[in-house]
Amino acid sequence: MFRISNPQIAGVGFKIASALIFTVMGALIKEVGATYPTGQVVAFRSLFALIPLVIFLRWQGDLHSALKTDRLSGHILRGGIGVMTSSSRAIGRARRHW
Repeated sequence: MFRISNPQIAGVGFKIASALIFTVMGALIKEVGATYPTGQVVAFRSLFALIPLVIFLRWQGDLHSALKTDRLSGHILRGGIGVMTSSSRAIGRARRHW
């Protein structure tokens, strides 16, 4: 794809991009959280988060192995905890007044 000549510069660039993306995402969740139900905000945030993840896994050639699990109960527990934390974060951002 592309070649990174200086990994330190690339690392700093990725860190800055990550902070910018998470800041924009937090602002958008705060904005739409005042209008839409929390469950809907969490569902769409998770759906849109899957897009870059699938692209990255496909690029790495690990899409099939990433979806395979030998411990389904642990996977379901992890998913439930993820939904609870995302919901709590969205509720907190939507109701924060500063």
